[in-house]
Amino acid sequence: MIKQYKLTRGLFIDSISFIPRDLIGQQPPGFRNTIHWQVGHVLVIAEEVANFPNRRRSNLPENYNELFGRGTKPSDWSTNVPDIDQLILDLQDQLVRIRNMSTEQVKERLTEPFDGIDSFEEFASLALFHEAMHLGQVFAMQRVLEASQSNYHDL
Repeated sequence: MIKQYKLTRGLFIDSISFIPRDLIGQQPPGFRNTIHWQVGHVLVIAEEVANFPNRRRSNLPENYNELFGRGTKPSDWSTNVPDIDQLILDLQDQLVRIRNMSTEQVKERLTEPFDGIDSFEEFASLALFHEAMHLGQVFAMQRVLEASQSNYHDL
């Protein structure tokens, strides 16, 4: 499970790092958020894994959940939004914390089952699926934004 996290998170970080910065904050047509939001959202959701078994605790700044938690969107942002480079650093730090988990932690059972999931490994696998799903969204958003820019420049 830890190896899968390293692979998935590495791909996520590498992919984000190569996206032109002018696209990061743009909201493509048909989407309710931005690439910037996608990155922060993955970070916030995976924090529950990184802090297992204390899922309610967070090593992230307090405002991250208000900015990137479930149901949030960039149009509601006002101030103190971390830039994409900070979020990438946070993703890297979070990966270190996940990689440092012991085998015993990974094998633990959840004290409170989550949607029928009762083991940490299953919970972490769900979070990996979530991260991969959002990476797909990032790829789709990037393609839409790049296509709309090229159409604009072709006019």
